[in-house]
Amino acid sequence: MIDYIPQPKRPKTLPTVLSQAEVAALLQAPHRLKTRAILTTLYAAGLRVSELCQLQVTAIDSARMVLCIRQGKGQQDRSVMLSPRLLDLLRQVLATV
Repeated sequence: MIDYIPQPKRPKTLPTVLSQAEVAALLQAPHRLKTRAILTTLYAAGLRVSELCQLQVTAIDSARMVLCIRQGKGQQDRSVMLSPRLLDLLRQVLATV
């Protein structure tokens, strides 16, 4: 009997959009370089957390300015654009490792 009771509809709301200043403050908040690089990579490349966890140094193609994401959502490979600022930040992190 319970299976036939219709579920109430959930309201559709728009996501909160941050301003440029709010995004800049969010990305500059971490004091550790590694944490700042993680947040910046997630935001700038539009990665999912699981994709970031799988990311390797060999996935960075600085000649073409591309990040190669292997086996992302749906087990599909894809390439995302790499900004020059993010590339500099990732090079700083790799130099300290």
